[in-house]
Amino acid sequence: MYSVIGVDGQVYGPVDMDTLRLWIAEGRISRDSKMIDPLDGRVMRAGDIRLLDDLFPAQAATAPPQFGASSMHSNLQRDPYAPSMYARPGSFPTDTPRKNMALAIVLALFLGAFGIHRFYLGHTGTGLAMALITILTCGYGAIITGVWAIVDIILIATGSLREPSGRSLA
Repeated sequence: MYSVIGVDGQVYGPVDMDTLRLWIAEGRISRDSKMIDPLDGRVMRAGDIRLLDDLFPAQAATAPPQFGASSMHSNLQRDPYAPSMYARPGSFPTDTPRKNMALAIVLALFLGAFGIHRFYLGHTGTGLAMALITILTCGYGAIITGVWAIVDIILIATGSLREPSGRSLA
């Protein structure tokens, strides 16, 4: 799971190898793109990473990195793989299994006032807030968190509530 430093200086990621392969194929990452090693935080060229070396086409060695360029900004906003919208340092790795949408809806339906569905999806901060509102008000706060859970059910069903890494639910 490497992070990419775009030409604008912004850090994108960390992202998994499949996403890096996609970005290399799209020309967003070249051999000269700066990458951050996930183990020691060292900055290195993408061409120096053995796992990525075979993925670059021969002409990509001289292509300038396009990540973060102003011409790509509108495309990044629509791209579901674009980490600038969703992923942030410390987010869940994208190589873990995706969360189940049906299970999240069932948890929200039956235990939504306690925010259990939020914990399941990885949104621990809001899950904790829901649980504390319900518990510290001796259950009276369940009116608020119950409505919140109903809204979450709708968001989960429409695909608007995602994992913190930005991946949709399975």
